[in-house]
Amino acid sequence: MEYSRRHMDKNYFAYITFLLIILISCKKYETAKDGTGDLFDRPYCNNPEAVNYNDGFPGTADSTVCFFPKDVFVGTYLWKDTIFNAEFELDTVMEYTISVYANNNTELRLLGFCPSGDSLHFVADRFYKAQADSLILPDSTQLPGILSCGTKDTLTGTIINTREDTVKLKFNWTISSDTGINYHIGTAVKQ
Repeated sequence: MEYSRRHMDKNYFAYITFLLIILISCKKYETAKDGTGDLFDRPYCNNPEAVNYNDGFPGTADSTVCFFPKDVFVGTYLWKDTIFNAEFELDTVMEYTISVYANNNTELRLLGFCPSGDSLHFVADRFYKAQADSLILPDSTQLPGILSCGTKDTLTGTIINTREDTVKLKFNWTISSDTGINYHIGTAVKQ
């Protein structure tokens, strides 16, 4: 009986000590003197199409702080295009001045690649990536890729930007035609 009473006294002492430590370590939240302490006063973007969607949450929704995929890609660039054949052997290296325009917050058109002056269409997402828009056949079937420069060739691929280096775009395209496949890989630098 003596053993269990001593054991119970030790547990009781440990319990009281634990509660005292918690009570002493707790401190009431105080707002900073400069007003930055209130989490709900700062603005954040609440538009799911925006690149900075929910950055700064919690806070007050404010669409004026939003920026969109179009803002990441739009501009004029000098593109060094390295072209490989189907066996992935170097074929040609070319330079283009290309321009990227926005149709809306996510739809882009690229001019300067096609000799005919046609534009290529891409859909950008909030993760700094633009994908070649879908090809829709006359029967409404949707296929990946777009018609390349007004021909029957199909272009699939991406344009990628990064948060770390927003003045460069990385291109990785595949153009399929009745004569074979070409791979276009390159980097464009904003001018």
